[in-house]
Amino acid sequence: MKKAFFITIIALPILFFIAFGFEVLIIESELVYEAIRYYDSLNNNETVFVIAPVTLYDDFLTDPYNGDIWDFTAYHSGTVTSDVAVFTNGAVMLKNGVDDNDETEFAGELRWYGNKWCAMEAKIANKDVTYGAFFVGFSDIQTTGNDEIAVMYSGTTVDIDAVTEAAGFVYDPSGTDPDYIMGVAIKSDVAGTVVTHSVDPPAIDEAFVLRVTIDGDGDCDFWIDGVHIGRTETGITTTTALCPYIGYINHGEGANNYFLVDYVWVWQRRN
Repeated sequence: MKKAFFITIIALPILFFIAFGFEVLIIESELVYEAIRYYDSLNNNETVFVIAPVTLYDDFLTDPYNGDIWDFTAYHSGTVTSDVAVFTNGAVMLKNGVDDNDETEFAGELRWYGNKWCAMEAKIANKDVTYGAFFVGFSDIQTTGNDEIAVMYSGTTVDIDAVTEAAGFVYDPSGTDPDYIMGVAIKSDVAGTVVTHSVDPPAIDEAFVLRVTIDGDGDCDFWIDGVHIGRTETGITTTTALCPYIGYINHGEGANNYFLVDYVWVWQRRN
């Protein structure tokens, strides 16, 4: 009797495990348009509508880039059309036209929200630190119009003619602080105090990993190469739909400018 009892005790967890199909060990993901969206799951039957982290990661290993995920817009006034290309080593190259204020914009879907705790990271390199300005982060619009990108920096002032909500990094050599990559958050068309990263001036082709995170209160944290450089409290409206956005603009040169994006990673706590 005792032997049968102990056999039953041992067998019950095994039978329970088999009955539920080993589902507690499964983590699901799916490949969407050559980029990966992960749905972390403890149950094989869980759907994307439950509370689960969602991640978009694109390493740009396809040629051309995937137009089903990314929108590319180019504005130019010169004879050379702005362009985008994919290098064989897996990096998107944004190319501006030859005239002042020629620009390119590269943006994803408007489906990310601060109240769902979101983050964006991109590895970038600027091939013209003297005249090439950029903004990398979240924006509430995918394209801004002619002669501007989502966020710029003019003199000592954040220039936000186009967006109402944004959070990310701006570098603009036409400003008075061209040595800095600055973190900035925009809320209801008002820019918060910029967060500056006081290091040596960015060099040509120098790679940076830029990450901005937004929590449920709208607090925006800024990271450069894994180092936390500062926070803007309640810096953004959390209920506004955002897109991952990269804008690059020629400020003051009659020649092409080039900007490299090695990868983009976007995360959201729940779908």
